[in-house]
Amino acid sequence: MEANTFETGTIRQVHRYLTDTGYHVSEYAIRRWVKQGMIPAAYSGSTAYISVTNVRRILDNGTPAPIAS
Repeated sequence: MEANTFETGTIRQVHRYLTDTGYHVSEYAIRRWVKQGMIPAAYSGSTAYISVTNVRRILDNGTPAPIAS
């Protein structure tokens, strides 16, 4: 049986998922990291979609995701 995992979503969805799983981070902080380019995002209109893994990397290690070249 495969576990149901959440990997990518809007900033609000990722924030809710992380707070529900025990991480303490504000939605504003995630938005700021996206705006600063620390977290890569894909946009559909004005909605940013981000990866939970990239946010966890910053929270766990204090380092942003490597930028693909």
